[in-house]
Amino acid sequence: GAAWKGESGSTYMWKMIEEDVIARYKPGPGKLRLIVITDGSDTDSPGNYCGIGGMSPLMQELQKQGYDIEWHIIVLGDVDGSG
Repeated sequence: GAAWKGESGSTYMWKMIEEDVIARYKPGPGKLRLIVITDGSDTDSPGNYCGIGGMSPLMQELQKQGYDIEWHIIVLGDVDGSG
């Protein structure tokens, strides 16, 4: 079989995180701890979710739905994805 090379050239991140949290967890008491390791470059999420600023609509939507999330974000390289 073909070997995975990780060469998609794009990232669908912030909207995917929102969709996954909503699909897998129910809002309730206690914190949900999320760890994100990224280069900060979300190139494929729709609208306001695209780019490093896409975390803002993600957090707003999850808070609106009643999630209490503790974020741990590790950014590798430059946030703008240039290096």
